Amino acid sequence: MNEYLEKNKEIDLSKPGDFYSLYEKTNPQYVIGAILCDIILEKGGKDLLIKAFQSTESDEKLMDFFKKYILAKNENLYDKIRKKIYEISKKDDFKSRLEM
Repeated sequence: MNEYLEKNKEIDLSKPGDFYSLYEKTNPQYVIGAILCDIILEKGGKDLLIKAFQSTESDEKLMDFFKKYILAKNENLYDKIRKKIYEISKKDDFKSRLEM
């Protein structure tokens, strides 16, 4: 996914509800969803993830949640997601934050 995003800079990941196909049979929505969950877990653990699930029944509310609880001042979701995808793509392993 990181390689695909590097080649397709027009993709705006700050709108997680707008999913793009990597190719005919692959849609990155599951990767983006997992990345969003990982970002939340990294910030506030399992409790914050549960709070996110309980309070974000729309894309708009998800964006509000990220602005309120996750993103630093002057930080945007696109950059946060891209940074996380890049970091994960360079790792040999990925530890579950739920077990930490």
